[in-house]
Amino acid sequence: PNEEIRKFNHLLEQDFVSPANFCPHFYLKTPINVVLCYLKSTHNFYKVKYLNEITSLIEQLTFKEEIKPNWKPLLLKTFNDYSSELVQHIDQEEADLFPYIESLMAAQESKKLDFTYRNKLKLINHLLNHNDNAEEKLEILIDFLEKRKTDFDNPMRLNMLLTKLNIFKDDLLIHAKIEDQVLLPKALELEQEILNNPDLIS
Repeated sequence: PNEEIRKFNHLLEQDFVSPANFCPHFYLKTPINVVLCYLKSTHNFYKVKYLNEITSLIEQLTFKEEIKPNWKPLLLKTFNDYSSELVQHIDQEEADLFPYIESLMAAQESKKLDFTYRNKLKLINHLLNHNDNAEEKLEILIDFLEKRKTDFDNPMRLNMLLTKLNIFKDDLLIHAKIEDQVLLPKALELEQEILNNPDLIS
């Protein structure tokens, strides 16, 4: 398991350097439990650390004297709304999708069909509906801040925020690709394997 994690982390490092070159084929041999563990840990990282850090950086922004009224309250509200939407999406996955996949994994391990869902629609619907364009919304925010740079009287604070937002955007992009192009196909394959097993279905 440790070797599989090491290989997976190495692939992630390469993809973070160049997100546009992401290729799901490279993750074919990664065990589904390693992929799921990564996604769950990043969910926690977003909720506990990253979103709060970005909010704090927004709160520290200061505007030039002539910018009256300044639009920091609007910026905070926009990002807070975005954060709430992202956390809601994360919570839905952790309440429904991830437990279902864990049930598939447990059924494969125990050779018993002891999970209650057995419903491919959960995975297919997630594939069809997983278009929350979280990265696009961040891109819009980043572009807006770039265009309004002259409103701020402390470029260093703004640059810190922009750097953090760009890193977060790339992280979300890789996260979404891992989820949609690696985890879900693996889960669908595992589900089909289980449902085609007469010893489990009987």
